[in-house]
Amino acid sequence: MKNNLENIIDDLKSNLSEGLLACDIWSKETGLSLVAYNQNFKYTAVLNKTMKELEKNLLSLGIPAFNNYQITELEMQTLLIILKLDDTHYIGFLLDKTKVAFGTLLHIIIPNIIDTYNDLD
Repeated sequence: MKNNLENIIDDLKSNLSEGLLACDIWSKETGLSLVAYNQNFKYTAVLNKTMKELEKNLLSLGIPAFNNYQITELEMQTLLIILKLDDTHYIGFLLDKTKVAFGTLLHIIIPNIIDTYNDLD
């Protein structure tokens, strides 16, 4: 499976070019990285913990859980995108928003990641 996950990251690097600053696919259960590009282990662990807590808190308020993805605008012209690949895996990537077309991201890149992951055997 690891090689197939690496293909997802390779596709992101190819499609986003200089716009992709970092990317990581990790286990929701452990918070550990499976494959990555410019990865920071501490950042991945914090993101995993944050996602779990946020989802738990939303559900406790009666708000629906996250579906496919969330996009967060950060300082320094960056975007953080986290996709829930399935019940056990996330992919997160950091983008330079000055080098990525937002429409392409929403309508091509994100759906392609989901489709590619769903097609993995």
